[in-house]
Amino acid sequence: MEEALKKHVKTWDNTDQTEVPQLHLSLKRDSDILSLTLPYTIQFDIYLESSPGNKPVIIKWNPYIQGFASGDFLLLRHIDKENHIVLIDCPSALKVNENALPIRAGHNDGLWDLSPGKSATLRVTIHERYQKLLEPHKSYTVLWRGGPITTWDYGTIAEHAGQVLQPNEHSLWLPGGPLFSFTTRFESRPWPMRHEREAAVGFKRANLEEQQWRSLNIPPFPPVDKRDRNPNAPKLTVSLSGARDFHKGGRLPVTTTVTYEAEPTARPITFHTFDILDLYSYELGRLRNGKWESVENYNSGCTGWRIVDDPDVTVNVSTHKSFISLAPGGTWTTEDNMEDDWGWLPDDVEDGETFGFVHIGGEVDWWDYGSAEDHADTTVDLPCFVWGPVLRPAHNDGRPKLYVPVSKVLEFKVLGKK
Repeated sequence: MEEALKKHVKTWDNTDQTEVPQLHLSLKRDSDILSLTLPYTIQFDIYLESSPGNKPVIIKWNPYIQGFASGDFLLLRHIDKENHIVLIDCPSALKVNENALPIRAGHNDGLWDLSPGKSATLRVTIHERYQKLLEPHKSYTVLWRGGPITTWDYGTIAEHAGQVLQPNEHSLWLPGGPLFSFTTRFESRPWPMRHEREAAVGFKRANLEEQQWRSLNIPPFPPVDKRDRNPNAPKLTVSLSGARDFHKGGRLPVTTTVTYEAEPTARPITFHTFDILDLYSYELGRLRNGKWESVENYNSGCTGWRIVDDPDVTVNVSTHKSFISLAPGGTWTTEDNMEDDWGWLPDDVEDGETFGFVHIGGEVDWWDYGSAEDHADTTVDLPCFVWGPVLRPAHNDGRPKLYVPVSKVLEFKVLGKK
């Protein structure tokens, strides 16, 4: 564990040396990308390391109540590439009244049946108190600080059926230290009913409804371009090129070419490349039974570490690498290794399958007529982490919106390792 995290872990002052069962907790998450408007599942595994007399143990521990509601899960945000972190001030601990109900044979909420040397598993979604505090494109860690388990007994759920499990005079301790980390994002395609449904049914239920909506409304591939180009704006197009075969474990270089389509007498143009080259400007499709299917890969696009709290940065558009100048008919190209760098392909890919990349187009956030020489004194403000939209001047100083249309699909076939 990082030194910066250790100070947040609680220790157990066990003045009562009575021998009690020893427990351990492990945490897993389904993805390293957390969507701010979808359920995010965490797996809890409690392992019974030892027990006096090798007896089985039944415990009552609900991660929502004894973890998130109590505040014993800490939310921390990473603020720079040196792994510095800040503690997010979550709402104060909630007081939850638990009803002491008789144990039923079978499943009981919050009850764990544990045998020595074995573990039990529970999967839940992250608590909305935590998810609501998250901001997009930032990295976080959730840390279990450690805490007592007061309600437990020897035996099994079946043996305790019909009884009410009472607090034990000797508490167990669930040691702190387990954690999971993730990077946050917004969905690139908003759910139209999000605000209305969240107001009606609450945040958690709205997440579930949005998840269902997305499962039933898989976008077409390639996406349909419904935007009309403004005739008063320049015309930029994007094309993709690359190898037609990809060997697993190898590289998948894809070249993006931006072309300024204009008459030779037209003025040159200078533009910001962020919206053209941003990760979410590309989509992956899978060819199955002769039809394309959109592939949504939540394991792609980790933003890594970003400094997010420093002042904005002023840059000169004529010299900064994120701004390009093109003459009429001119092109600009860049290459990215989509597989090794971005991890696009799904885990269940099979040899011989055909996939395709497409650039989905979009609005260029900043552009102006003129060459780099013409803009020798032009400056704009970017976020402190630089790779983001232009902050000032706002709304591109009122110039016509420049939309880049959807590109043609670049197809490639997945082959076995060389």
